[in-house]
Amino acid sequence: NQGKITGQGTREELCRQAGNAGRVGFAVQAARADSEMAVRALPGVGECRFEDEREGVCRFLLKGGDERGILFQAGELARKKGWRVAELAAAAFSLEETFLALTAGEKQ
Repeated sequence: NQGKITGQGTREELCRQAGNAGRVGFAVQAARADSEMAVRALPGVGECRFEDEREGVCRFLLKGGDERGILFQAGELARKKGWRVAELAAAAFSLEETFLALTAGEKQ
């Protein structure tokens, strides 16, 4: 970045500047094939990344423009399917992800 400041503020402010909005962590006790297909079909979810499966709990990282909408949609899906929810929360970037996102546009 040739000495230019690419971001400034608190961790939360930097995460927003890096494009962190719209990331949701979602983990349910369900079969991977069924849950992954249903989660990918949620309205507003632009990207769905399967993260892991442990002890019957499948974890996903969902990305889309409307974080709050994704939270509501995922919760409603779990209720309709009868899945037990292990996690449903906004997922913040780590400091490393924030740094990489803020500096990704720089030219070498």
